[in-house]
Amino acid sequence: MMNLLVGVSAPDDQTFVIELTEPYYPMLTELGVTRPFAMISPKAMKNGSTKDGVDAYIGSGPYVLTDFVTDEYAVFEVNENYWGEQPSIKKITVKVIPDNQTRILALEKGEIDLIFGKNMIDADAVNKYIDSGEFDVALSDPTSTRQIVLNTTNPILKDTAVRRAIQHATNRQAISDGIFYGLEAPADTLFAPTVPYCDINLEPYAYDTALAESMLEEAGWVKDGSGVRVKDGQKMVLSLLYNSDSVTEKLFPSFFSLNMANWEYSWKSRVRRSSPTATI
Repeated sequence: MMNLLVGVSAPDDQTFVIELTEPYYPMLTELGVTRPFAMISPKAMKNGSTKDGVDAYIGSGPYVLTDFVTDEYAVFEVNENYWGEQPSIKKITVKVIPDNQTRILALEKGEIDLIFGKNMIDADAVNKYIDSGEFDVALSDPTSTRQIVLNTTNPILKDTAVRRAIQHATNRQAISDGIFYGLEAPADTLFAPTVPYCDINLEPYAYDTALAESMLEEAGWVKDGSGVRVKDGQKMVLSLLYNSDSVTEKLFPSFFSLNMANWEYSWKSRVRRSSPTATI
């Protein structure tokens, strides 16, 4: 929306005008989420702007932040000025527990009441709790898509045939079953059909290693004596970067090493700490 923004104005106390260069359908949706835009009082701004941050917490929810220590905990208490129904739980303490096993032990010992969020515990733990009868487990509908993002500036991945071959060589069902125990269904498209305007019957890339092999052969990527594909003297060696802080993403390198070994190309894995764009 920022690329289309011409300017804003308030001709009177009851009117706010946003002028764009052209109609932009999701404008109201973007204004209704917490980012990238937020409507705040000028009293919360520093020196009449937000470029240096803000002086107050923004929002009108049922709770207010009353205490926090970075990377340790945050305390939320009931907002007495909330416009809606007052919540029955008067105080919530959110603890930061980076390690997967420590989170699980804290729950089992009763030190915490709830583990909430994506990638907070692995599929083994979820299945254990589902069958234990000691804990309630609830799974939401899909909220995002895991994907492997291919870097098209890479000399190997610039080749469209290579990118298509990787699509055909990726066994999404095996990832769903092997890493997530079926808790996360395979994603054939970037956006789920339930997303507005995305139910357009795109034909997914079928898992077909023979087809992937033939596509690489036709593109000039042939196997050398060690079984690794080579073209013009360059070996097909790719690096898989993943978020080392993610419980589930740690499993992806070993999965690809095992499940793509028969496809015969060299796959190196690397660790990164920054948040991933997504995954398969």
